[in-house]
Amino acid sequence: MRSRRGRLEVAELTVAELSEDQERAARDAVRGERSRIARELHDVLGHTLNLVVIQAGAAQRVYESSPEKAMEAVKSIESTSRQALSDVDRMLGILRDPDESENPAPSLEATPSLSRINGLVTELNSTGQPIKLKISGDVSNLIPSTDLTAYRVAQEALTNVMTHAAGSNAQVEIDYGANQLTVTITNDSSGTDTLAGRKSGGRGIIGMRERTSLFGGDFKAGATDDGGWRVSATFPINRNNNDGNTGESQ
Repeated sequence: MRSRRGRLEVAELTVAELSEDQERAARDAVRGERSRIARELHDVLGHTLNLVVIQAGAAQRVYESSPEKAMEAVKSIESTSRQALSDVDRMLGILRDPDESENPAPSLEATPSLSRINGLVTELNSTGQPIKLKISGDVSNLIPSTDLTAYRVAQEALTNVMTHAAGSNAQVEIDYGANQLTVTITNDSSGTDTLAGRKSGGRGIIGMRERTSLFGGDFKAGATDDGGWRVSATFPINRNNNDGNTGESQ
């Protein structure tokens, strides 16, 4: 009986330890998901609000002299805001109770991806921000999480260009290497704001660095020799699916 009681005590202790481990793992998972959603919200809302402010200012400046251009800016604000609402709704769907059946849950698919990079560059070019896009290498089908992260890095870096160096000449380079994807965003010192005193900190840069490291990538950000700024993120990729396309656009 003593031996049996001893075994029961050991079993109870083991169950208690397993329960604590499960609770700890659940808490860590919740913290990780909250951090991920916070980064997503920062990227989506930060980019959208910056663009809306710029377009609204442009519409006001040309309203009397060129109503057509003012209307184009207003339409751009509408389309940008609609896309942001869609992205936010998708993220909030992750937090929604799956038992809620009043309305169908939105798709949780990571829709933002590098396939939208042309649209992003075109959208920002329409604000007067000169940006060139160069895509090189054999374009691969990336896993959704890496695809989303690479897109968000490019989006955040371009948002920073418009915030800290509006009007500077910028370039987005996406290179599909043999085993890695490299996303580089560079701008020169011709913008309205000086970058001389800018530090490599900031919430946006911290978020980009965290996103990249989560996927085993390497992130760098800093001033260039000509007084501009460069952001570069490299991600390891698995070429299980390759569509064999190579392209370059500008």
